[in-house]
Amino acid sequence: MPELPEVHRAERACHELLVGKKIIDVETKEDLLVFCGMPHEKFAEHLLNKTVTETGRRGKYFYFLFDEGPHPVFHFGMTGDIKFKGHQSFHYRRRRPSSSILSHPPLSDLGFDPLQDIPSLAAFSAQVSSRKCPIKALLLDQSFSAGVGNWVADEVLYQARVHPNQRANTLNKEQIRMIREKMVWVCEKAVEVNANPDEFPKDWLFHVRWSKSKKNKVKMSDGNEVIFLNVGGRTTAVVPAIQKIKGDVGSFVKEIKDDTDNNSKVEDDDIVVVEETKQNKRAVKRKTTKGDEFGRGKVSLAIWKVGVLSGLFLSINNAQYLNSPCKRARARS
Repeated sequence: MPELPEVHRAERACHELLVGKKIIDVETKEDLLVFCGMPHEKFAEHLLNKTVTETGRRGKYFYFLFDEGPHPVFHFGMTGDIKFKGHQSFHYRRRRPSSSILSHPPLSDLGFDPLQDIPSLAAFSAQVSSRKCPIKALLLDQSFSAGVGNWVADEVLYQARVHPNQRANTLNKEQIRMIREKMVWVCEKAVEVNANPDEFPKDWLFHVRWSKSKKNKVKMSDGNEVIFLNVGGRTTAVVPAIQKIKGDVGSFVKEIKDDTDNNSKVEDDDIVVVEETKQNKRAVKRKTTKGDEFGRGKVSLAIWKVGVLSGLFLSINNAQYLNSPCKRARARS
């Protein structure tokens, strides 16, 4: 799943290429999971002839502000992407998002953003110390830290020398300080290179966390072994030599059985905690057009004008977002 650095890159590219442009054509494709309770043509209608006045990001979400509402909010999901014909992605200075749109779901359900408003050390420590779950599970909770996904969490904890299965409320002051510091540092480093993994520091865990082997042990550049655990249901890379666990961890930790071929990829099935609901799930047949070239994510229309909600527009599982359709829009100045 695209995480904070990748979403930041996409939002900055959108800002450079779309702000001030008018949407003159929109193409959508029917998808029963995407347009729940609303024809896809209606969604396109709400985008048509709107001018993009601003873009912003909060955690793994990014959004467009139009000259008039409603305004779309996007989430890449597992494999979503955004493409610009004839353009490369860019890296730009961060901008503070509009406070009005942040006050409405799904953005208002998110926790702090490591690059925008990380809490003071005292506030951060208080939040961490009050939780009994494994520290990695806490970092992945989007209502705690928006934008942190599986690889970012693993990297932060590796750099902080903290075992991912250490219970949050058992961490000492220095460990909490290091987690906060490295969370900002990892995100900033990734954003500085426009989320290009080839330019990440060579000693990062990121470069070796994606593969495991039956015969050959996975090792860091310094020779330390990397093992793979299941922490809170997530594939987790750990370097035991420097990430020591202390105290009782209960039944949360379980080393993953290696039942794959040599050097096979480790699946990174990211989960956004704030999106979970208690509603019963039912299978819905997806209807799409063959030859679909775009990835899938999530999108919603936030209905507000001058900061006031005028009603719920799109909804699924009680959240104001939908799985993103394949969509293309042409814009002009």
